[in-house]
Amino acid sequence: MQQLTAGHVRTDGVSGEGTVAGGVATFQLSDAVHVRYPDEVHHPLAYRAVKRGLDIVLSAVLLVVLLPVLLAAVAVVKASGLPLFFRQERVGLGGRPFTIYKFDTMRRAPFKLCVEWEDDRVPRACRWLRTFRIDELPQLWNILRGDMTLIGPRPLPVSVVEASRNRPGYAVREAMRPGLTGWAKVRSPNSHFTLDPQMLIDDVEYVRKAGFVLDLRILASTPAAVVRGLLLFRAAAAEGAPAASAPAVSAAPVSAET
Repeated sequence: MQQLTAGHVRTDGVSGEGTVAGGVATFQLSDAVHVRYPDEVHHPLAYRAVKRGLDIVLSAVLLVVLLPVLLAAVAVVKASGLPLFFRQERVGLGGRPFTIYKFDTMRRAPFKLCVEWEDDRVPRACRWLRTFRIDELPQLWNILRGDMTLIGPRPLPVSVVEASRNRPGYAVREAMRPGLTGWAKVRSPNSHFTLDPQMLIDDVEYVRKAGFVLDLRILASTPAAVVRGLLLFRAAAAEGAPAASAPAVSAAPVSAET
């Protein structure tokens, strides 16, 4: 796991004092906010085994049950003249890279970091695939393969991870497979590109407290988070602002697709 040394820490525009004592990393985000991260996290074998078993069963069942939705999404993407799948290398359990799959819903040029509701790069028919997260359903295959889990930290691009590895507490995220949904995602449904301090806290808090009760709570909150994300997206579009709900704090170049 990540080892920290006492001293000044600066990470992606946020600075503070980072120390490790007794296996706990403490990071001062501001004068009023002090965050304590465990240096290591261990989950019970029974929880890990049952969670993986449920991932296999539920992802297989969902791939069958949602087959009509998947086929409709395939038709929409192909009719829009885009490649069927977007593939990108993400970082998973233990820092191991894997290829994530999504339906491709956006042209690559011109490059812009944020995606807006009325974005010319996204064909009109594909906007609803993105809005209701249907474009992410191919990640059920990632879950079945063991790259991901249904609930966990967000799967980050390699470029974002390389810019974040030295941040206090970051390594705790890699103690669990990344998830299709998760605590950070339901709290900030439109934040995709970066690992800002609050999202890091949310990811680490989930990994620390992971259990079946919290997983059920996240599953129950996910539909409302999708709707809230849609409302935030439309409100930002009406104001002419980007749709991201959190400020960009990483200067690392990432793909425009998320």
